[in-house]
Amino acid sequence: MVGRKGTGVHQNSTAWVAHKHQEDLKLTEDRLRGFTDNCCEKCVEVLQWRKNYGKYKMLAKATKCHGCQQKTVVRAYHGMCIPCARLKKQCAKCEGPFAIPEEELARMAKEAELRKQIQDLPERFKRTAERKLERGDDLAQVEKAVLAGQGKKAAKAQTPVAANSKTAEPTDSAEQQKKPTNEKTPQPDSDSDSDEVL
Repeated sequence: MVGRKGTGVHQNSTAWVAHKHQEDLKLTEDRLRGFTDNCCEKCVEVLQWRKNYGKYKMLAKATKCHGCQQKTVVRAYHGMCIPCARLKKQCAKCEGPFAIPEEELARMAKEAELRKQIQDLPERFKRTAERKLERGDDLAQVEKAVLAGQGKKAAKAQTPVAANSKTAEPTDSAEQQKKPTNEKTPQPDSDSDSDEVL
């Protein structure tokens, strides 16, 4: 038998898409954000395969965590909630030993610091920053929102001084109005022609 050369006869022009025509079954990125958090490499590959080939099914309600025995597991195929997995340093899916990477530890420390700073912000900026953290946005965007809130708070702290100076001005003008003025208002010259248009 002669070996074939080249590609097969029927080539796919586009990649296969799970649930292409079923909008209600599509898993959007915002629904899947963080679905591989605190999982080992093997479990990440398994979950990615499930997502890519339309086998990943979302949880309808929270299930019981094997660590704290509370209904706190919100990710499908996970056996432990994220706080327990981080505390025990185990994979949230297979519950095997799992070392948190240094970048993740640095990110967690930065997130904790930002959460402390968020507590002192005005309400509008506090909610914006908390929403960005919950969505899983980049920490740089969260930090930008925190800095904007701190700038607004600093500007608000300076405004009472400016408000006092504004209230002082009308009293000065009121005093000037009470004092009689000896100045005469200039009268138009009677010699000039009133018919002339300038």
